Amino acid sequence: MVMAQQLPGRLATALRQRRPCPARPRLLRARQSSTPFSWDERFFADAPELWNTLDRLGMGHGWTQSVLDEPGGISMITLSRATPLSQQELQTHQQHLRWLGLLAHQAFSRVLHERTRQRAPASPSGKPKS
Repeated sequence: MVMAQQLPGRLATALRQRRPCPARPRLLRARQSSTPFSWDERFFADAPELWNTLDRLGMGHGWTQSVLDEPGGISMITLSRATPLSQQELQTHQQHLRWLGLLAHQAFSRVLHERTRQRAPASPSGKPKS
């Protein structure tokens, strides 16, 4: 997991302020389909500054799997590294990576649901809504 404070410049600022980043091609692609995809410098052709940052951090090549649910929820799991991923590696590990993506999505969804429930105004009976 990459935390916003590990990223330089505008990307870190945008993540900390929860604003859309200047260009987020992986997120745009992940919202379209839950089909996993590989990425490298060519994938970021329209966002070279972002790819240069990722490459400088040793994350210039990767694989992303999204999990989409209603109403518009999305999670992404990304495996990234400095060297390209081979098709054989992806085929060997794809089932496990998809499972991990689904497991992470379910876990984070529960956490977010609980936080939302705790912040909800109390019902007239004084008990939090469930």
